[in-house]
Amino acid sequence: MFTRSIAALLLAAVATPAAAATVVLDFDAARGTNGRTGYVYGPWIEDGFQVSANRCSTSNTCFVTTGTTLSSLDRTGAALTNFQGNAVTTIARVGGGAFALDSLDIANNYGNFSGYGPATMDVDFTFNFADGSSLARTYVLANTAGQRLTVNSLTFDLAPLSSFSFTPRAGSSGFAQFDNIRLSDVAAAAVPEPATWAMMIGGFGLVGGAMRRRRTLVAA
Repeated sequence: MFTRSIAALLLAAVATPAAAATVVLDFDAARGTNGRTGYVYGPWIEDGFQVSANRCSTSNTCFVTTGTTLSSLDRTGAALTNFQGNAVTTIARVGGGAFALDSLDIANNYGNFSGYGPATMDVDFTFNFADGSSLARTYVLANTAGQRLTVNSLTFDLAPLSSFSFTPRAGSSGFAQFDNIRLSDVAAAAVPEPATWAMMIGGFGLVGGAMRRRRTLVAA
């Protein structure tokens, strides 16, 4: 029993995963002057991640921030909206690398009261995994009549991703705004310190010695 306990502790010291760091892309730095609409030219980069669209370049407008708090996901900061209708918005690490998608907020670009947006909107998501596989999902976003814009908070818990993208489905609505994209590092096994390696090797030596003594006693 004692020998097994030592072995379990030594393995735990090696197998304990490193804590995963989390970032939230809130786009507040993109807010226009005095709360008015702000324009984003080229991909948006924040906290080591890049948000890009397929219908713009570094010299053209990719995204806008919603001009009024009445129709914005973020009442005090900013949320991004794809500038071109039905554009594909893609999120990936700058320079590449795997990550986890935890959650995000997404909605129609207008409240249903405005007459510009439907009561619901379909958004197609594509999740690209680090192993080269992909997953497609469609989410139906609510936009309840008679209220201000409805915030749809989606939870994913998908990893390890190399990128993911989304686009409003054709015929549903051409524009979608999004905010508070929560992304995490992919938890990796911790690399033992040199002192940990020494302790582990010494511990396995003690385990081996104890097992040899036990065999000797049994043979006697």
